[in-house]
Amino acid sequence: MTDTGVARAIDALNRIKIPIELSKSLGWEKQKPLKIFMVDNQILLSAPKPGDVGILRKMDKLGRISLPMELCKKLSFSSRQVLQFACEGDIVYLIPVRRACQFCGTVGENLEYHMGIPVCSSCIRAIAQKRCG
Repeated sequence: MTDTGVARAIDALNRIKIPIELSKSLGWEKQKPLKIFMVDNQILLSAPKPGDVGILRKMDKLGRISLPMELCKKLSFSSRQVLQFACEGDIVYLIPVRRACQFCGTVGENLEYHMGIPVCSSCIRAIAQKRCG
């Protein structure tokens, strides 16, 4: 599997923007359907083959695709969940990026962002004590 180095967030309507370079290299066209399926708790995208069954969604004019709500719920994705794009052949993997505190590595949703850096509440308290104490 090849990491593309691109990560994008899901918007409030469960849409994610597919990188234009990726869609061009795979020959995916806007307004054409893509097959969405799940394997080992990862969402995969591919061009549908004749006779394929499953979830098909069209890429809109802006290159976004709407991810099925049931998959997002099953994978515990929240709005603004960041997904990284990786490729293997003609299949694109959407891999969740777990946010972690920059200082201690704690993973979770209860992170605050200070100047774009994720920091957990424990580290915020520790830093405040050192500054004030």
